[in-house]
Amino acid sequence: MDFARHNAEVRRLWADYRAGVPGRPPVTFSMNSRMILLEPSLNPRGITPRRFFEDPAAMWDIELAFQRWLRSEVVQDAEMGPPAAWAIAPQWFNVYDAGWFGAELFYPQDDLPDTRPMFQEHKERLYHTPLPDPLRGHLMGRAVEFHQYFDDRRKRDEFEGRPVGPPWGATGSDGPFTVACNLRGATELCADLLEDPGYAYDLLEWVTEGLVRRMRAWRTMTGFPPPAAGEWTWFADDSIALLSPVAYREHILPHHRRLLRLFRGEARLMMHLCGRASHQFRTLVDELGVQSFEVGFPTDLAAARAALGPDIELIGNIHPMLLRDGPPAAIAAAVRAVLAGGAARGGRLILRDGNNCAPGTPPAHFAAMHAAARAAGPA
Repeated sequence: MDFARHNAEVRRLWADYRAGVPGRPPVTFSMNSRMILLEPSLNPRGITPRRFFEDPAAMWDIELAFQRWLRSEVVQDAEMGPPAAWAIAPQWFNVYDAGWFGAELFYPQDDLPDTRPMFQEHKERLYHTPLPDPLRGHLMGRAVEFHQYFDDRRKRDEFEGRPVGPPWGATGSDGPFTVACNLRGATELCADLLEDPGYAYDLLEWVTEGLVRRMRAWRTMTGFPPPAAGEWTWFADDSIALLSPVAYREHILPHHRRLLRLFRGEARLMMHLCGRASHQFRTLVDELGVQSFEVGFPTDLAAARAALGPDIELIGNIHPMLLRDGPPAAIAAAVRAVLAGGAARGGRLILRDGNNCAPGTPPAHFAAMHAAARAAGPA
């Protein structure tokens, strides 16, 4: 591939997109290093998820292998080819929140780790569990060690003739309600909201206070700059899909407001919600000023566009299993269907998987989705 030509086209496309006159919807993909870790053909050393989580050298190797593969094999509207400096950091997938609070990690069938709800059987343990140290408690102790390993190693080792940039850390969160569900159990917490709202309030307060302390500590340690006016900042809380808008306003919105008041600054807000959460979109726009939604395959993009109007950005949502299994003609048809439904009206659509690509997806299928968007042209 002619990376220079591709990158020049990408720069023009994003300039037009930001100006509100894209020649076509950009195409990007959401994925992480499990694409390497869980695909034997890309992980010839057979590094297991457990070793990845326990050996910083193994994590370093997988993260760099992923960046090399991503920038050379995955055709999307992002810079491709060798970078000026490789950008990697320790990767804890979706267990870093609950793992820091003290939930037990386990590896189901040698897959990526999950956590066991620590307050599921004995919810009263909440009142005897202090918040952990932001940098040394439970999983974060290991995260700090891995972060230091990455920072030390990058100063002495290049990768394929290019430097490795400084790592970032656990500066965000998967969201207070999602974390509380991980610690209590989703069914149990939803029942608490109805049957024991005082306990649910205490748990959510405890979780939110913990997230504030940890995010502050990690941002200080890593020198993470506050977002500037006009920049984008990221937010998530997938489990609010389980709630009605009324329940969301009553129980969760105050915690979201607190986090955003402390960490958002004047930035524009993108929210990741990969479940069936479109019933919350209007509330999130009105109450939090969300300007962009990254959505999963359950979201009807045409209906979301009709409900939200042309000014809200939508990011999604070709089914990850269609993207993996194909065939390319079906992927192209799905792209055409999204565009025909009006989701690109207003020029505020970024085509993406919906949401998080599956290991084993052939690079040719990414290229097919990108080619379909290019062929479609303006919405």
